[in-house]
This record gives sequence, structure tokens and C-alpha cells, in this order.
Amino acid sequence: MARIATHIVHITDTTDRNARLKVESAYVKHVGRYRLRGTHIHVEPATSTLDIGVAVSELIHNSERPGRLALAINCAPPDRKEGTVNNARNDFFFADLGDNIFAGGTSNGLELSYVKNRIKALYRLTTTNSLGSQFRSLQILPEHMIRFLLPAERKKLIRDGALERVADIGSIVPPIPERTHVLEVDNFQNIKLYVAASDWDRLQRAQNVAFGFGRDSVEFEPGDEKADGSFKAL
Repeated sequence: MARIATHIVHITDTTDRNARLKVESAYVKHVGRYRLRGTHIHVEPATSTLDIGVAVSELIHNSERPGRLALAINCAPPDRKEGTVNNARNDFFFADLGDNIFAGGTSNGLELSYVKNRIKALYRLTTTNSLGSQFRSLQILPEHMIRFLLPAERKKLIRDGALERVADIGSIVPPIPERTHVLEVDNFQNIKLYVAASDWDRLQRAQNVAFGFGRDSVEFEPGDEKADGSFKAL
């Protein structure tokens, strides 16, 4: 059998270097256990669910990605502001996005919104909080992300009731906010936007557009045309 090059990217909201190293070691452990050859593992910090959503989309649409791509997502606040017993948190969800692309982990924001139309099947991991541990991204996610990649292991998880098919994907993965917003500002200070359909015509008509934006949003308004043919922002 030909070896499939696999890239596992664990995107997490922790900036703790030692914690990320531990997570990477957990993947190495399970990659060896399930004999997933030709695998590269990377743990990447993120700042928000929007940040994760953009990274997921960029990795999936990368023309140079490997034969198999696994995206493990961890960005979850406690279920309640005051916390929960044993710091138990929301369930993990696993998605088959076709073309040998898989995603798994928390779903508390925009993590999969920008690739929602690619989701072929979505599953809830019914055993997410089985250990009653706050370190689920270390103790639960690496093993189950790898098992979800492997057809025989996925079938076993489904048969054992650990994976439950989600009928309504929209109940878990929200739509993209229908307002123009900043996805990111790259190292070259280029602003990358998501342009809402309602703004598209105005953007095409405007010769000069002024933007005022925060970390995750953009305020766009062509406004009134001035004498020099430009537009003023609100």
C-alpha cells in the first residue's frame, strides 16, 4: 500500500509553550500506536475562533497540502462563566470534509464556518468528558483525531456509540456573519476581508474606500462622494 503523507495541525488557544509540547508528544504517541506512517505534526497557537476559522480555511485551500490533512481544534471556554464540575466542557465534534480532509475538536464559534459547505458528515464525540479532565486537548483529542482518520477505527467508534452522527450541521456550525469583516492583517500589513454580499456592489462602485477596523471587524461605508471623487467614511 502506498504511504499517504499526513499533516496533523493542532490549533489551540494556549500560548503556553510547554503545554503545546505535551500535546505534540501525545500525537507522536498515538501516531506510533496506530501506525500512521508519513505523518507531520504541528501545534499552532491561535487567539480566537475567528483566527482558527481562517487558519482552517487557509490550510484546506492550500494548493500544496499533503494527501491527508487533519485539523484538531481546541478553543473552548467553560460551559458556564462560573465553570463546571471537574471543569467539564462542551463536546468535541469531528467532521469529514472530503478529499481526505478531517477536522475535530471544539465548536464554540467560527472554527468551521468558513468551510461549512465542505462538511460531508459531522459527528459528536459522546465520550468527550469521560475522564472529567480539563486537559481534554491532551488526553482525548489527539487519540480520537487520529482514530477518526482511519476508516476501520472510525467505524469502531461509531459502532461503540462513541461517535454520534449530527443530523443538523447548522445547529453546531454557525453561518459566517453577514457583515464585512477583517479576517486578518498579515505581516505585510495587508488586510484580508470577508466581504458580505450586501456590501459587494458598493465596494465595486467605490473608487476609494476608507476602512476603520478593530481586531476582528471592519466598518465599511462609501458615504457621500466628495469633490475629488473619493468617498468619506462614517
